[in-house]
Amino acid sequence: MNGQDNFSDESSIVIFMSGDCCPQSDGLNSKSGGTSHDDGSSRRLASPRILLPAMTKGEGVLGPGQGVPQLQGGHRMELEAMCDHAHRLATVYKDFDSAILTYIEVIREDVSHVRALANLGALYHKKGELSNARVVYLRALQEEPYRSKTTYNLGRLEHESGHHDAARDMYERALLLDCDDITRCNSLAYLGLLQQEIFCDSEKA
Repeated sequence: MNGQDNFSDESSIVIFMSGDCCPQSDGLNSKSGGTSHDDGSSRRLASPRILLPAMTKGEGVLGPGQGVPQLQGGHRMELEAMCDHAHRLATVYKDFDSAILTYIEVIREDVSHVRALANLGALYHKKGELSNARVVYLRALQEEPYRSKTTYNLGRLEHESGHHDAARDMYERALLLDCDDITRCNSLAYLGLLQQEIFCDSEKA
């Protein structure tokens, strides 16, 4: 398994939404952008946690930008610096819109930048832009299928959207990957919640 899922110095930073079921939280709340979902079937579950990992290729929501096939080392360092800046914008200043624009600029330069894609997807997710988030999550996982945080995030997105089978598949897949304790805790917790919801729905039918 070659994809690291750390969103800090290397590839991924964890952004939590407040009131999570697990004990650890950094108290970050979404302040920019609307919270309404763009998917009519979507629903916001109580106190969701979204893990914000690293970036990659973008398509669909990213516009016509073309990637640079062979980037020089200096250029790659510049893109990493841009990702670091976007991370600070999101985690320190809570400026999600500016962070999103910065990540998109990185992806326009390198459409296979996994750190950028995974974090961009998480920011779209936090803003309730579920269609955009889904596209970017899937693109990140196409590049690095073993990203446990991104897999978990996609499970949360499908859970919120009412797509129970897809959500269960993502939670279970995250548990099979080499994930950290926080991701494992959340995957187990939300998988249990999902099973309870399915049971309750069957009882009402």
